[in-house]
Amino acid sequence: MLFSLFSFVFAESFRIRQAYEVSVDQETTSHKVSLGYNDALVISLPANTYFIEGIEFSIKIPQELLTYTNCIAYSFYKNVFPNPSSAQIDYTGERTFIDMVPPRLSMVVQLPLTEFHNIKKSPYTRILPVETIPAQDYVFLRMQPVMKGLPENFDTLTFDMEIKPILSDKGLLDLQLHYPKKAEKKDVSVFIDELPVSKYNSLIELQAGIHYLAVTSEEYRTEVRTFTIEKARTTVLDIHLLDTTPALFISAPDNASVYLDDVRITLTGEPVIIAQGDHTIKMTVGGYEVTKTISAFNGKVYNVSFMIDIAVTEAP
Repeated sequence: MLFSLFSFVFAESFRIRQAYEVSVDQETTSHKVSLGYNDALVISLPANTYFIEGIEFSIKIPQELLTYTNCIAYSFYKNVFPNPSSAQIDYTGERTFIDMVPPRLSMVVQLPLTEFHNIKKSPYTRILPVETIPAQDYVFLRMQPVMKGLPENFDTLTFDMEIKPILSDKGLLDLQLHYPKKAEKKDVSVFIDELPVSKYNSLIELQAGIHYLAVTSEEYRTEVRTFTIEKARTTVLDIHLLDTTPALFISAPDNASVYLDDVRITLTGEPVIIAQGDHTIKMTVGGYEVTKTISAFNGKVYNVSFMIDIAVTEAP
């Protein structure tokens, strides 16, 4: 008995022995399930399948089918009614694909979830056509006998399956730009791998791997970063923009008193913004006092730390 690989889409009624249920998302490694020759598998899909390009079925075929060829078929359905569940055995649905289980000991079938996928062809796998892309939030796979008079032991045969998601080789960048406090946001230009990015306030799709980011502006200091995009993951990158006016990062002991141009300041861990020109910094701890004068220029950042040296000399 011969079947066309594609079916005209019309509703048909059928009965199965048992429906098995699994769910798949981008965090799923794999599921293993064993189906009989008149069973079905229902795979629940997540609401967001952005990172999932398809579902892979690795199927071990019973050895008996090497002798009894073209007797078992596998098929996919859409618009199944009632909603598939392990408690239901009678259904109607629109069959989108059917083919015979081949006379070998294993097969790998890949079901795309989107027409625009990057699933790679292989001589060892079968990529199903776009007609089989699910129209709902589940995949319905049915095993079915297509020959009468099968041996009694077929009731005990199982198709051992491993089901896993086929993940996109891309990821997303969530770029978070933090502007100086109490300042009006000014325009910036964003470049990734030396290419301009206009919609940097939205998630940016990138190939998995290492990338280079530059944020430039006439109002802020240029920020350059190297970051890694993971496959099927969203990477958050925080960039704190600094004004082009000079800034001081001051570190000192907790009990130190710090003065900038003779005015005592409190260290908060944030940079101290200063005007271009000469400035005097003084730190005192107990009876020690250190004074330093710096010349500050626009676009520069200065690190200031309080240090006390101990000199040791050897007497003659």
